[in-house]
Amino acid sequence: MRMAMVFQRTTIAEQGYSKAQHVLGLLYYEGKHTQVDYLKAFYWLSQSAEAGNAEAQCLLGNLYLKGLGVEKDNEKAFAMYSTAAEQNLLHGQFNLGVLYYNGCGTTQNLKLAQYWIMKAAEQGLSEARNFLKSHFSRNLISET
Repeated sequence: MRMAMVFQRTTIAEQGYSKAQHVLGLLYYEGKHTQVDYLKAFYWLSQSAEAGNAEAQCLLGNLYLKGLGVEKDNEKAFAMYSTAAEQNLLHGQFNLGVLYYNGCGTTQNLKLAQYWIMKAAEQGLSEARNFLKSHFSRNLISET
């Protein structure tokens, strides 16, 4: 049954359906219904990301950031999170903000860090709210 799901998704993904490519990449990324395989996850998520799928772009950012299935590349992670964040994906916004905060893959910029993390927090991402409380609570950066 589990392999049948992966096979079905593979068949649909091979036909170029971005959502199926994303789901298949996610299955390999998380090891659901199959073994974890970051190389296959990278391949399918890349296909979906090229078609504009923000969730796939965010997951690709994770792979680049951690060097899973691909050579670690903070700049490419930053680019993937940026693209996902611009499409209003909460985790893309949060991850982009954290990269700005840490100066990872880009120059550190606390104003942009706060901006992107605040955007995710305002839309309900608890991780983002917690990050703001612990890192910016006493000195939210003004727009000077």
